[in-house]
Amino acid sequence: MRFPMGALVLAGILAAAPVRAQSSDAPALTLAQMVDLALSRVVDVQAARARIAEARALRVGAGLRDNPTVEGAAGPRFHDGGTGLELEVGATLPLDVPGRRARRLAVAAARLTQAEAELEVARREVALAVIEEWARLGAAQGALDVSRAAVALAQELVAAVEGREAAGTASGLDRVMAEAELAKARAQLAAQQREVVQARARLARLVGAPEALTAPLDVDLTSLAELGDAVPEVAPVQLEALAARADVARAETALARAAALPDVAVGAWYAQEEGAHIATAGVSVTLPVFDRGQGDLALARAQEATAAAEREAAERRLVATRQGAALVFRQAAEATRLTRDEVVPRADRAVEMAREAYLAGKIDLTTVITLRRQALEARAALQERLLVQALAGVAVWSASGAPLPFDDSIRTDP
Repeated sequence: MRFPMGALVLAGILAAAPVRAQSSDAPALTLAQMVDLALSRVVDVQAARARIAEARALRVGAGLRDNPTVEGAAGPRFHDGGTGLELEVGATLPLDVPGRRARRLAVAAARLTQAEAELEVARREVALAVIEEWARLGAAQGALDVSRAAVALAQELVAAVEGREAAGTASGLDRVMAEAELAKARAQLAAQQREVVQARARLARLVGAPEALTAPLDVDLTSLAELGDAVPEVAPVQLEALAARADVARAETALARAAALPDVAVGAWYAQEEGAHIATAGVSVTLPVFDRGQGDLALARAQEATAAAEREAAERRLVATRQGAALVFRQAAEATRLTRDEVVPRADRAVEMAREAYLAGKIDLTTVITLRRQALEARAALQERLLVQALAGVAVWSASGAPLPFDDSIRTDP
């Protein structure tokens, strides 16, 4: 009597692995949908969007001119001949120093550009963090599939031992060993189910989506592992944000220089005194003798230098990060390929051959168990290497400004 165990059983169970979540009629959530949820709920992104609204409000205020001032006074005038009325009314209009309003608008526009760039940085950071957790969940679910396969193989092993025991060709020790393997596999399955729940909980907490705890999720770690392949060479958005910050500092430097120019206002007054009507006009000028904006200018220049230094350091760091991540990705991809194409098939074949030999009474159960464990370890190693490759791919994207592969299916409007 033959009992189907080994490579065919293992491959069959793992082939059913894409059905990842609890049985449900609801459509499975995709990675793009999960990222979309995160971008609509994560505080960092919401705060970045709020800063854009603040920058737009500041731009409105920067374009406004100073309000005119109207003054008036009236009262009785007492003199020897009796009482008269004295009246004085005047209006003052501050003049915009040439170029100062334009410089205020330039500062506001630079701040808006900076806020928009920082929003994109926040979006990418959140999206890539979700991808990382998605990959970790995929690895946990892949390990769960391996654990399920281990239980199935252990059950087949027990059945094979029982068949040989009934035929009188197996000892009671074989049965005990097979049952111990089954108990161990079931314990490992329970532990791995806990790992999947924890991975779902981390994802739900990151996204702010309780539905991620129970909803069907369309996780494909193999596809994620290919993320780092042929990433386009595009300037990282982090550098764009730092460049925008430098632009703000330069605009503020130009505005600070305008403080050295005097404030000018024109005015007109009308007065009535002892029956006489008096009209006058005048100009007031604030002389920047002591405060010429030296403090603001020094601060703006220092901020400009800081922004330039930070951008230069960030560019070097991102280049090193991208090159290192690309190297890790290539090495991880090769390790994945060798494990998938060479290690796993050979380990599966060894299990199948051991099954045939055991049923024929040519080898003992210990050898079968050892080879079975090696096959399962190879499957588990494949999941680990796929995860390493996927995380390296995320690192490559993180150091690049290229649009993420699923950006077209994600809402981007602030």
